[in-house]
Amino acid sequence: MRPKQLVYFLAALTLAFALSGCIFVLGGLQISNASFETNYWNGDQRNPTYYVCDNKTTLLGYSFRYNDPTLLAGWDSYLKGFATKDEAGFASFNANDPRNDTSNRTVTVTYNIPARTAPLSLFPQAIVVNPTPVPSPSIIGRTYVVIKVRPTAGSDRIITLGPAYVIDNCP
Repeated sequence: MRPKQLVYFLAALTLAFALSGCIFVLGGLQISNASFETNYWNGDQRNPTYYVCDNKTTLLGYSFRYNDPTLLAGWDSYLKGFATKDEAGFASFNANDPRNDTSNRTVTVTYNIPARTAPLSLFPQAIVVNPTPVPSPSIIGRTYVVIKVRPTAGSDRIITLGPAYVIDNCP
């Protein structure tokens, strides 16, 4: 091999190793199909809007998929008010939690939000488990579902779902 060809070969080999390292670094835990739902909604199956009731306990569920069970260390979730940025309902889970289905690579969590505990917005803003349609919701705020997914290596993945409108006239 000529010296010039050897230099090109070594440069190409170095670049290939560098790029494979970048792909590995940029890979890691990937999150997809994140969604949430509550047991109160607008009744529109094509474009559902979910509500958190301020006057009643609300059942909220969320789920997400991930690419590799060996890369998931755990996750945290909570509600965060739109304008106030107040947080409520913090829960932390590890990868061994039964809500983590490693065979399907899916996390599914359902929990109750007691009345008058959801963080609110200061401004009035205009997983279905036996959903109850609310015909004329009286919206008093907005809140978001925040999920912080903790990988075994690297930085956390933050998922923000919503808004869920907080209403005070659930049937």
